[in-house]
Amino acid sequence: MSGIKLSGITNEQKIQDAIKLLYANLSKYPHEEFEIICGGPAGKQPIEICYSKANEFWWGTKVEEKKHQYWNPVGFDYPNPDLINSSDCEFNCALKDFKGNAGFFGKDTRSNIYLLHSGKAGGNTTGTTIEAFCEFYKGSDRHQVLIDGETINFFIVSDINSNDLLDNIIKYAKAIFDFKVDLKSKISDKK
Repeated sequence: MSGIKLSGITNEQKIQDAIKLLYANLSKYPHEEFEIICGGPAGKQPIEICYSKANEFWWGTKVEEKKHQYWNPVGFDYPNPDLINSSDCEFNCALKDFKGNAGFFGKDTRSNIYLLHSGKAGGNTTGTTIEAFCEFYKGSDRHQVLIDGETINFFIVSDINSNDLLDNIIKYAKAIFDFKVDLKSKISDKK
């Protein structure tokens, strides 16, 4: 994907269309659907998720009106519907425009749509900066995305129409997860 030129999708309807297409494509993979309680940007709340037993991976999406964003948490292992679950990575994007969220959609000159991520790992671990994640996630380049005349760097997670969509999302989410584990390990070693 080197040299790919991307422009950001900031129109509210086009972002909504991209989210719907992303989740329709993910729903093609065998999965079960149920509701869990998950900790997120607006606190602990219920969210409908899809769980792939074959991949031991789940994903969900919810509109958070107060935050003006889509909340798109993903996680590894079976989420327990009776407990509060934590996501391992989030692909949150603004309902419209670009508000600095970690998740974003871009399109190339052929109008292929890509799920993008800034490298924002989040969490409460010291050192979860984009720069630190970039250093950890070597071998994967960030791509420049033109957003309203400004260039911002993102990792390309996947073309949302790719046959490898779920694998690509899992691979990226695993990198975020491993990065957080590595940071926690380093902090614990210093104590």
